[in-house]
Amino acid sequence: MSANRTIVVHVGDAKAGTTYIQHLLYANPEALQGANVVYPSVDTGCNEAHHFFAAWLCKCNPFDVKQKQPTLSAAEDGNGIGKQGAAARTSELSRLLADGKEDVVLSSETFYNIPMSAVRTMQATLSLHATRIKVVLFYREKKSGLVSLFKQQIQAGDTRQWDDALFERQLSTEGGGFFATWKERLDDYIAVFGRENVVLVDYAGLVSSGMDPAEALLHAGTLPFVNFTAPPDYDNPSIDDDEVAARQLWAELASTAQDDAEIGCSSLNFSSVSDKGTYLFNFSSLQLASWGHPKRCANLARHDQSAMKADTMVRSLYGDLLMHGNAAAAADAISKSNQLCELDVQAVRDNRATWLPRFKQQLEALPGACVR
Repeated sequence: MSANRTIVVHVGDAKAGTTYIQHLLYANPEALQGANVVYPSVDTGCNEAHHFFAAWLCKCNPFDVKQKQPTLSAAEDGNGIGKQGAAARTSELSRLLADGKEDVVLSSETFYNIPMSAVRTMQATLSLHATRIKVVLFYREKKSGLVSLFKQQIQAGDTRQWDDALFERQLSTEGGGFFATWKERLDDYIAVFGRENVVLVDYAGLVSSGMDPAEALLHAGTLPFVNFTAPPDYDNPSIDDDEVAARQLWAELASTAQDDAEIGCSSLNFSSVSDKGTYLFNFSSLQLASWGHPKRCANLARHDQSAMKADTMVRSLYGDLLMHGNAAAAADAISKSNQLCELDVQAVRDNRATWLPRFKQQLEALPGACVR
């Protein structure tokens, strides 16, 4: 028999305060317990979130949006994703759900990447342990959200360059772009859990209101108020255009160092540069950041009409699901995302006589970085 409790499933979306919410939930178990709420079965080994449950549900890597690798690897990664890890963690989660009576919060932005069949499995699994299941999605207008996502990908070591034509296709409400996929997945959750059990939190409206995102999540799930305390170790920095260019230049340095016989590195050992890893490291502190990067800039204002059309469609189709709805705040966020500048990689490659000596200079300043 299902317990008389509520399970709130926070399904993201990416770049809408999700990591902050997960960190706050993980860091405040006593405060949650005081409200008879638990955030179960997570630790730093799974990045303080339930990505492993998404992996178990779809039997795939849920971070792989395009499902280029539709099966799970054996080894567990930093998100708790791997065949044995996902199964073991999900088994523990199921046991805790079966034994407990508290209200529950589950959170992973990858829940929003899983297919309809996995959403059905989620509903069937959780219904064994709760009489009420609330699905909460933080909705961020797609223009500023996709720009932020691009910067995060660069931050994580991706070598891509901005593609303005792709960005326009992603914003389009027609065809099979990013927006169409986003809408399809929301409709999946509505079909499986019922429209009355799905809530959209308008991220722009939430920011405008000044309400804490974790507090908004509990409120959307009809759970009691919790006085959260942000731990001093929380660090999830965003990066500006200069940092984007510096990171892209490091990626070009890394590629050149391994491909060019004059430098001759078999690989670069980033651990010799920083113990924080590439994501948290401040690349602006490196010598290469002061060299005056050649840049190219995209005029993002030309995409405002498409972004506004997509946002208007969301509010028209799902206005009854919105909390903190604020179209004016979303329009303001769209208009402020008006330019993105990044490294002009081709200009660097075309001027090898200037940049190769600089790359050598940077590597000499980082003993042990070049592995020969």
